[in-house]
Amino acid sequence: MKELIEKMQDSKIITYFNELLTNGQMFHSTIFSCNNQTQLENIVEEIIRMTICENHAIKNDGCALCCKFEKNNLLNLIRIGDGVNLIKKESVNELITSFSSSTFEQSSLKVYLIKNVENLTETAANAILKLLEEPPTGVFAFLLTNDRNQIISTIKSRCKTIMVEERVVDLDIDLELLDLIQNNKKNEALLYSENFKRKDKKEQIEILNQIYKKEILTNRQEVAEFFLDTILEIKRSSYTNLIIENFFIKIFEAPIWK
Repeated sequence: MKELIEKMQDSKIITYFNELLTNGQMFHSTIFSCNNQTQLENIVEEIIRMTICENHAIKNDGCALCCKFEKNNLLNLIRIGDGVNLIKKESVNELITSFSSSTFEQSSLKVYLIKNVENLTETAANAILKLLEEPPTGVFAFLLTNDRNQIISTIKSRCKTIMVEERVVDLDIDLELLDLIQNNKKNEALLYSENFKRKDKKEQIEILNQIYKKEILTNRQEVAEFFLDTILEIKRSSYTNLIIENFFIKIFEAPIWK
């Protein structure tokens, strides 16, 4: 089965899904792809609210389910993943078990959200695949990703893919790291790397993504793949210190500095 892809702006995505819901044509499973995690989560959370809403209203209409959604105590909605760390099979099994429970709101619709689907382990991906292949009646899947190329093809082929157009914003970039890279300050990189290790994983990933977009894609394309590989390694590892050390050593040994 071929992957179905459409690219849209935020406002058009809301209207598009409202029409699907109103006409009873909602997709059982949808992948939403965007580099901007905050933008991605905001748009999908609003679509989920609209899906569960008693009236499928574009704006929060104050219905009982919208109110419960806003208070984050809606039993029909299950979220797994944090957008950064690996998602293990146990989390998927808990999801499947939850949908077997009878403790749901009056709405017959049930929704699960995965942040992010590229973070699924192999066994977790296989477990989700079974759910996608035979979706229970009234269950809708929303799968987030920053890189759809990291998702296994069998999952992509069973979902509608929406490419969310990334809004152009001024990045709150880490100027210290940008200066190190732009001016090849190898001697200062070690000290910076020690400070970098003390940041939480989400912040580490955000900083590297910002530098990648601002500097690497434009002026350091020779290390672009290495940059992306490092971001992926950090996302998938529970112990990032060695990855970070290797990154700061190798980034200044790259051919671009010769």
